[in-house]
Amino acid sequence: EPLGRRGRHPSSSDMAAATLAASVVKSSETITMAATVMCLRRRNDSRNAGSNSTIQIKVDQLPLAERLRRAFFLDHGQNKLEVNASWDVLMGQRPVVNWPRSSPDKVKIMNYPGEFVLPGGKQDRGETLRECAVREFEEEVLGEGRCLPDRENVKLIDFFAFTTKRVRGMKHRIHNFLAFESQNPWIKEINVSKYNEEIDQKLEKEQQLLSTGAYWRLSPQSRRSVGSEMRRLQWIPLHEAVLMTMSSVPRDDAPTQFVNEYQRKEFQKYEMKERDPMMATMFALLAVGQCTSEDQLYRDSPLSSSSEEKRATLRRREKARTKGEGVTTNDSSRSNLKSSL
Repeated sequence: EPLGRRGRHPSSSDMAAATLAASVVKSSETITMAATVMCLRRRNDSRNAGSNSTIQIKVDQLPLAERLRRAFFLDHGQNKLEVNASWDVLMGQRPVVNWPRSSPDKVKIMNYPGEFVLPGGKQDRGETLRECAVREFEEEVLGEGRCLPDRENVKLIDFFAFTTKRVRGMKHRIHNFLAFESQNPWIKEINVSKYNEEIDQKLEKEQQLLSTGAYWRLSPQSRRSVGSEMRRLQWIPLHEAVLMTMSSVPRDDAPTQFVNEYQRKEFQKYEMKERDPMMATMFALLAVGQCTSEDQLYRDSPLSSSSEEKRATLRRREKARTKGEGVTTNDSSRSNLKSSL
């Protein structure tokens, strides 16, 4: 069973622990490492207009209101947060049931069931985080046995690292790599419609095998090849992705908000009440949403949620920038986020 289904709301640390598995030992502390790839492209309307539009999110209506205010240095009276609305982000929806790890007698639920996530996963022993990000993207988006063209020259930015608090003697660190369509021609070649058609065929075959019972006679490797780690790939406006992850955090005064009808029906079928909070993904998306251009994203990387040294460096950089040329609203919010995480 994934974390969070035992009578309590999981913390961001819990949810990071649910998705990470490769461990690195530092002194007396174990750090679990993982990497994701956030593919970004300019939205069609932004390309035509040539401008950066923003969307205002009302903070006081969110269960994370106080935490967001602290992260962005908003006064208690301020209840609006601006997010750049000129980007699309490529995300995939996870299935609700993890059939390869299930049995005829017990259904295993996925971590982050039915959530739209960034392609990524655990770091294998002996590989760098960049290699991990590329490999996981190839496995989850391109499919088994397919590789990115000229994969050694794929342009990724190690933009944002989310380090959790200690859970059961372990900390967890997720590195979010950015890949811009303008810098990576292979992103334009990703045929989302074709991908989804292929996934539909695989999932249909998986269901046929399950209905006849033949699925349980397959080897673990064959089970994984029959199904898919993603059931749907989709370009999502960045601000909508932010709201989607924010809505995953449970509220006492509101019913569960589902990302779509598929997730709602599956939760009802398997008697699930609450979504798994998408804290790490939410803060990564928000960090991107505070930037107005690719240049700014390049200039400000990498960011960390825990490094005191990086926080001090970023404060000095912002102080120098403020003295020299002034700071726009988005630049100021961006600096506040870097200082507070």
